[in-house]
Amino acid sequence: MSLFEKMDPSFFTILVSKNRDIYVDLLLQIHDCIYRNQTMSMERALLQDLLEDYVQDKKYEIDFQEEAEYSDIENELRSEKDVYDQDIQFLLRLFEKHTWINVDLHMDTMKKMVSLPYHSRVFISFVNDIIKEREQIGYLIRIHASLKDMDDPVKIEDSYQHIRNAYADFKELILTLEQTNARIRDYYAIQVKKASTKIYHDFFDVYYGDIVEGYVFPTLVEDSLKRFKNPVAGILETLLQEEAVKEKIVDSAVSHYRVASRDTAKKHIEEMLYAMYNDLNIVETLTAQLVDSDAGYRRLAKQKIMYLCNSDQGLKGKLVELIHHMKEEPQRVCEQISESINIQQTRYMERDEVYTFERRRRRDEREVMTFTFEESTQNQEELEKRIGFDRYARFTRESISAYYAEKLHGEAVGKLKDIGVKDMDDYIRSILVYVYGRDRKMDVQATLIPNQTEGITEGDFHYPNLLIKRKVTK
Repeated sequence: MSLFEKMDPSFFTILVSKNRDIYVDLLLQIHDCIYRNQTMSMERALLQDLLEDYVQDKKYEIDFQEEAEYSDIENELRSEKDVYDQDIQFLLRLFEKHTWINVDLHMDTMKKMVSLPYHSRVFISFVNDIIKEREQIGYLIRIHASLKDMDDPVKIEDSYQHIRNAYADFKELILTLEQTNARIRDYYAIQVKKASTKIYHDFFDVYYGDIVEGYVFPTLVEDSLKRFKNPVAGILETLLQEEAVKEKIVDSAVSHYRVASRDTAKKHIEEMLYAMYNDLNIVETLTAQLVDSDAGYRRLAKQKIMYLCNSDQGLKGKLVELIHHMKEEPQRVCEQISESINIQQTRYMERDEVYTFERRRRRDEREVMTFTFEESTQNQEELEKRIGFDRYARFTRESISAYYAEKLHGEAVGKLKDIGVKDMDDYIRSILVYVYGRDRKMDVQATLIPNQTEGITEGDFHYPNLLIKRKVTK
């Protein structure tokens, strides 16, 4: 009998429904409610109470009206006149119709019991694995746990399967490391050829979320080779050397897993053990390559970010920046700029001339361009300061540190979004405080807020939210 013969044709309807995210979460909750007490079923009334509390805590608002079975189930519930919340009743009836759960009458207590059929348990566990990314992280943790089970007299009967699980995890870990290294190389090759203006977005929104959070951080921190290499190597050496333990694994393979003969089982077991022992060195090499690849990409990103911060497009760039600053009177500013550009004394940098901040300070002594505003507006000195003629002096590590320390208003920490990011100056400061935040000259440091989907958008700039922290002084 095939798997699908026991499944209702509408089984997968739950996974394509408008409410699929909520349904999956509630199915996982049902799975936990039933199996955390090591039981195969639960009273329907008790499960309804637990789900009702869970839905209230999560503040779920479920719209069932788009479900094809809405009318039929509603009529059934109305005829039964149950006292429980109608949403929970509808939910359980919907899961039952699509064969995600079974509802049976207990013959001794005459109470309705809810259980999960085999195919439902398999799919829920599969979904849970995907959500927790068990196929991407935790390989060495699982390998170590599988091999440690050899010390348990109860679990020794399944030792052959534990060896196979550890062997498969080694192969998956090596494949993941190879693929991650290849992806970083691709990022690097593409970024070398791209314009620097997008590097901040590419680094934080793309590279950081795709590579660092998904692979680099879990591999180097959550699944640390430093923590598990020696324990795993020690267990493998013991298994290879102690014939008595090896014979127990052979017994497991022959008696419980139908391996043809003891010689075949022993040969296969030794091949897997030797392969895993050699795989440790391969994993160590690939992890070192991962560190180097990630560091190389970060260096490239830092260089491009600093180039973006320090480069200046001359007077034209300053005028564009002025437009961003003077948002309250955009039309008037454009008119003033248009008039000023037509002044004969206006001087521009040569096309191939290299701009430096020192050269800008020398030129500030001469009146290269003036703007005329009414008395209520900024004077020339304030205007030049706002345009950014003194940016070289302002954008130092000390000034950035003092700027954010002032923005925090005495607080120890604060989100960048909440302490007043408004313009391109703050955009550049946010880059520099992240790059130099651990420098000894700075009194503050910045940390990227993990899983922060809501970035900061000001003008043409979009960048993620940072957490600004005061450094603890000893």
